[in-house]
This record gives sequence, C-alpha cells and structure tokens, in this order.
Amino acid sequence: MSFRSKPMHAGLLLAGALLLGASSCRELVGVEERASACGGLPFAEATCAACTDQACCAEGATCSEDAKCAAAANAVHACADSDPECRVAAASTAPVGNSALDALGKCTRAKCSLACKACGGLVDRFGAGCDRCIQQACCGVATTCAADSSCAAALTCVHECNDLPDCIRQCLNGPLRNQAVAELQNCLVHPCADACDTGRAWECVDNYSWGTGSTTPTLSYAITLVDILTQERVPGVHVQLCNALTLDCSVQATSDENGVASLIIPLAPSAVFLGYARLTKAGHKTMLVTTSKALSKDAAETFFMVTDLQFLGLITQFSVNYDPQKAVVFATALDCRGFNARGVTVEIDPGDPGIITSYFRAAGVKTMQTTESGTAGIMNVPLTQSYVTIRLLVGSELVGQAAVPIEAGAITQSRIFPRT
Repeated sequence: MSFRSKPMHAGLLLAGALLLGASSCRELVGVEERASACGGLPFAEATCAACTDQACCAEGATCSEDAKCAAAANAVHACADSDPECRVAAASTAPVGNSALDALGKCTRAKCSLACKACGGLVDRFGAGCDRCIQQACCGVATTCAADSSCAAALTCVHECNDLPDCIRQCLNGPLRNQAVAELQNCLVHPCADACDTGRAWECVDNYSWGTGSTTPTLSYAITLVDILTQERVPGVHVQLCNALTLDCSVQATSDENGVASLIIPLAPSAVFLGYARLTKAGHKTMLVTTSKALSKDAAETFFMVTDLQFLGLITQFSVNYDPQKAVVFATALDCRGFNARGVTVEIDPGDPGIITSYFRAAGVKTMQTTESGTAGIMNVPLTQSYVTIRLLVGSELVGQAAVPIEAGAITQSRIFPRT
C-alpha cells in the first residue's frame, strides 16, 4: 500500500472568503449573464439570484465593480454540483481579505441561506460526497458556523492553510475555537466521517517538511489543561518543560484559573524545541505530554488531565490488570489534515508480553485499530529505558512514528503526526 501518489489537499474551505451560493447556487450547464442594478453577478439558480438582488443589492453592485471579487464570483458560480474539482480550483484562487467579497458573503450567508441552499457557503475539498453529506446531515450546523465570526474566521484560516498537517488542526483547535467550530468539526468526525474521509488522509507521508528553525531567541508555548471527562479547565497544575536534546527542565509554570500554563522557551539561533512537559497536581495522575512536533515558532496545545479516580474507572472498564510500577502511554494518531486518524494499528518498541493495548471508542468498546478518537492506550510498559518508540501502521505501511518518554506510574500523552 502506498499513499504517495495521491494529490495533497489542504482541507475544508469556507466561503467566508467566497460567496454563500458558492457550493450549490448553480445547477449546471451554462450560467447566463444578468443585467442588474445590483451588479448582474451570474447565478445558475434563479431563486438565489433573486434573493441576492433583493437582500444584498449594494454588496452585489460593489463586488461587480471590483475585478477580483467579480472574477471569484464568476468562477465559483460557473461550477456544476457534480464537479467538486472545479469548486476547489475556484475557491483556491479567490482573493483572501477582499472587502467586497467578504461583505457579499456575509450578507448572503445571513439573508439568502434558504434561497441559495448553500448551508452557510461551505466549499468542500474532500469530494462531492463530503459536500452532499454536509448539506444533508449538518446544514444547520454549517449555517450557524458561517454566521459566527469566530467560526467563520477559523475556516478562513483553513482556507489560507499550507499543506502542513498541523495547519488545519491549529485553525480548528486554536484561539478561535468555540461551540460553533466544535459542532462543525464534530460533523466531519461523526456523521460525515466516511463521506469526507476524515481521519484517513495519508497523502503527505514522506512528502512534507516542518521547515527551518526559529528566527527569534525565544518562543511562547501555551498549554491548556482540561479534565478528560468533563472538559473543564484545570487550574493549579505544575508544568515542567523538558528539552529532549539538552535534558534541561528549567522552564516551569503553573496553570492559571483558566487552566492555561504560559511558558517562554529560550532557543539558540535557528534551533527548535523538541521535548515534553511533566504535569503534576494532587489527586491526579502524573502526565508526560510530548510536543506534537519540533517547535520553531509560538504554539498552543491542549492536553487532558486524569484524576486518580478516573484512571481507576478506566482500567476497570477495560478489565486491565494494571501494574503501577510500569508506564502507560496514550498515543493519538493524526492524519495529514490533522484529524484523529481511524484504522491505524499502534505498535510499541521495545515490546513485552505483559503490555496491554486497547483502542478507545464510545461506550468502552474494544477494537483492533484506532477509531474516531485516534487513540490507543498502552498499559504496563516496562521501564527498560527512558524512551520508547511508537509506530503507526495502516495495513503494512508505516505512516508515522515517535520516541516518547515514560515514567513509572505516569501517563504519557502523545499526538503523532504522519512521517516526514
């Protein structure tokens, strides 16, 4: 099995930089030009054109007078529903930050959603099946996202993404994340997972680079800590950041009332930071959380905390005979779009007959590969060395691997990106 011949896609786009009618206000064959005081922008669907003229006349006129805005509208509206590649090409060439285009998109999303049947103006990059699933299963969620400024900004961020696996993840899980973003992401992960191929994108394996080292003497690293079950922020967690290369663990902080620990990492010129944070709080398991990649610029990540009682419940649920003198690793596989990866086999090296691996999903059901959580729990890892290697396999193909620290009685939490 090989993934390298497939084209690389950046991911989901939002017509926050396009028009509401971009994905489905056109049915096909040719798009007739319209003479209109509202700009005469072309629409394949008459009801969408009529609504836009009535509700967004000024915005349409302004767009038609802006060459870049008009070109973007013409390109998108000329695409048939059966031609997702056309929509992708049109979306990719649309100008980012064009005020005329943004204003028209905002107006049509707010006032012509039903007439244009566009579910908030989402333009897919995962194929026609994903587009149809979003419209059929999550139209309300997508429309809400388009009308929410933070959610729209998060997906505009996705529109600007490069082909690095962490880009989409940072857009959807960074500071702009709110309930609207979470619900749309949930649509991609659950009802539309198969249609959108969520968690199964491996086109980037052996085909990307994280780039160069830092250009500044320091970088900021914000770690948000949440309870594994309630998702509530956890204050008062002591964070000790350890450099895997220099073994220096002098950078420390404590999570504030919002559960955020803010750390400043000193770096030599052109260097990167690669390492882990040791998280401790009374009544909780000690956590070792690894950076998802080598850090060369400011970054933010969210990790979970596990209480002692929660951990006891977990090992009871999975009927695991836990040895507190050994280590536990929670490894989460990420695909090329930064989504939790499905269908991945997780291996650990060195192995041991006493190691127990469980793949987690809702209701505690055991499987033989990762599910929508992308996570494998590896129990009773012997402490023959301070680091172990985690390997991710899809079939026989090695798609990712990472060296992670272990400690007796502690839980190592690691997110593993595809192999570069």
